[in-house]
Parts: sequence; structure tokens; C-alpha cells
Amino acid sequence: RVAAKDRVGLVLDPWVPINKKEGERKALTVSEDSFQYYKLAPILFDPQQFELPVLAQPSAEELRQGAGATLVAQVTVGGNCTTDGVIRREVFMPMPVVRRRSQAPNGLAMRSQRFIDAASTFQRSVLRPALIQFFDGSDSPNWKSPDAARAVQSWTTLFEAQVDEVFYVNLFESISKDWLDEPTAAAWFQVLKPIAKGVFMAAVEAMPCAAVSRLMARGRAQRVFDNGLKKHFGDLMNAAPSPSVEARHDTAH
Repeated sequence: RVAAKDRVGLVLDPWVPINKKEGERKALTVSEDSFQYYKLAPILFDPQQFELPVLAQPSAEELRQGAGATLVAQVTVGGNCTTDGVIRREVFMPMPVVRRRSQAPNGLAMRSQRFIDAASTFQRSVLRPALIQFFDGSDSPNWKSPDAARAVQSWTTLFEAQVDEVFYVNLFESISKDWLDEPTAAAWFQVLKPIAKGVFMAAVEAMPCAAVSRLMARGRAQRVFDNGLKKHFGDLMNAAPSPSVEARHDTAH
């Protein structure tokens, strides 16, 4: 531990994950937002990028018990002679997920990344352009406007927060019930769409708008939103999930 700096944090602590992303093994360091779903999920599930510590690995007896497990991630976030406080997150994993993570992690990592990618596409390519269009209000909006970026930031952050509330429950249910990729993608789309739609509707009621007619600006923004859905999720818009799939979005607002 005295040589922690020279050993890039690899001091055999049983609770510290190892970062392997850059080809060099070193102790994982985190920032204030590191426990958001899209950053925490790769740490939990992708063995190609991260190695979990001993205390995050279930024993053979725990795998036999079949009761599921709660993984606790907690760290004090600091900088140069500063601290941003303790951040903590608990993620309950049903036993099928625990076993999959222990015995066949690559499939779980791929499923998790598909969930993350779909949410990211909703935010970047559907919701955000529609909100910029509304804020600008013109036929040819400035997509790179710093003012527009600032205006929509709180709304895209709200979208991410609401996705964060439902990410793991939907991911784990798809694993627990062994759904195939196609019905899983359709079910996750049916969760993401109302979240994005709800944020969009709230935003156009509250955001400032440069157009003379807010009604016209809203119509243009709605068109951008709908076109984004068709372009990026056209194959899922009319695809009903399998009868066994019940998308979990009850906690989304």
C-alpha cells in the first residue's frame, strides 16, 4: 500500500475493480457520475474492460443458494486535495443474472451494451435534435449553437435520469426470462419511447422559443422527433414484443 502510486493502485485490495480498457491493468478510478447506468454497467458486466474484485464474485455456495444478490458500489470521489463526497449505488441482481455474470459474462455484456446504445440513440438522435429545433424555431436551425445546447441540457439530463431508474430492472428481466434479442429490443423500445415523449412534451411547454409562433415551432420539433424515431427505430416501431414480454416502465415519470 505504501507503493500504491508505483503499482497504479494494484495493492491486492479485495474490493477494488481493475481497469483493463487501455491495455494496462490499474485500479479503477471514478468521477461523480461514474455510477450512472451507462458507466456502471460496463464495469459490472464487461470482463474485457474491467475485472471485478474478489468481494464482488459469488462463491460456489452462493451460486447454489439461488436467492439473488445485491452488489454495492461505493467510493469517495476525490481530486487534487479535494473531495466530492461519497457516492453509492446498490444493484439487485436476480440469481439468473448472477449465474450469467459468473459463467457466461460476454452475452450479458453484449445485451447490456445494446440497452445502453438504444438509450443513447434516443437521447442524441431523437430527443435532442427535436428540442434544438423547438428552441431555434426556424426552418434551418443551428444544430451547433451553444445557446441551444445549454437550453436542452437539463432536459436530456432528465431523460438520462429517468432511463437510469428503469435500466437494470428491464435488463435483468430480459435475462431472467431468457428473452431473445428481437423481442428484448422491442420491449426496451417500448420503455424508452414514452420516457422520451414525456420529456419532449414537458420541454416544449417550458423552454424558451425564438419563433414568433410557438405552435409552429412545436410542429416542426414534433416532425424532427418523429423522423428520428423512423430513421433509427423504424424496424421496432411496429414490432410488438413477444406475448411473454412485459416491458417494465412503471417507475418512469
